[in-house]
Amino acid sequence: MRRAPAALALALLLLSGCASHPAPPQDDAMEVAISAGRQAMDNHQPAQAIPRFEDANRRALLRDDAPALADIGYDLAAARLADNHPDAALSELARTRAALSLRGHPAPPALDLVAAAALDRLARLPEARIAATRAATSPDPAIAARALFLSGLIADHAGDRTGVIDASTRLDHLAPAKALPRWRQADRLELAARAALASGHPDTALATIRQAIDLRRDDTDYPALRRGLRLAAAAAGALGQTSMAAAYEAQATQSLDAAK
Repeated sequence: MRRAPAALALALLLLSGCASHPAPPQDDAMEVAISAGRQAMDNHQPAQAIPRFEDANRRALLRDDAPALADIGYDLAAARLADNHPDAALSELARTRAALSLRGHPAPPALDLVAAAALDRLARLPEARIAATRAATSPDPAIAARALFLSGLIADHAGDRTGVIDASTRLDHLAPAKALPRWRQADRLELAARAALASGHPDTALATIRQAIDLRRDDTDYPALRRGLRLAAAAAGALGQTSMAAAYEAQATQSLDAAK
């Protein structure tokens, strides 16, 4: 797949890049629409990205271009999820899979990544786990890493402490931390913080999630930053630091209000 927008790490918990391969000659109008959609996503404007991706999707259908349909279907589903419409994201994924099946083209694992995030958002946790597990089989290390991160989040939402710890351990072993981009470092730190809290070590969790929050800020991944602030609040609360916990919750709320 071509590069996915960096903003996907925003609300999606997705990845900042898909595996690339040499691209065939493309339709200029389609490429302009894709570029405009991805620029809107980079600017945290998924509602503006959606019509651009819809235009690109129509051009891909016109061209009968299966690889483009896979890429654009991913982008469209991710934008709908970032726009807080997980049901619409799942419908988009179903349409993309049907279009690819019609053309005998395999559905890329990145589609499972969006599905896992959408299903998690809808609290359909068993299905979300299955989708994340499928995505983790991707040969693309970025997709596999984000799938493992999602697996840990889903386990945490399900109250599965063992699952959180296992996902964190597997993510740690995937690649040397120093070789990773900021978003992957932040994923590892956030999952490590969740594992520490699940293991009864809120002090470690608080110190670790603070590092992740700084990385999310540097990466302009504000939804993930808010998630980190709420985890910091939970860790502070477990330490009996009620004022600190309330402050972290208030910071997360102010960030969310500023995004509206």
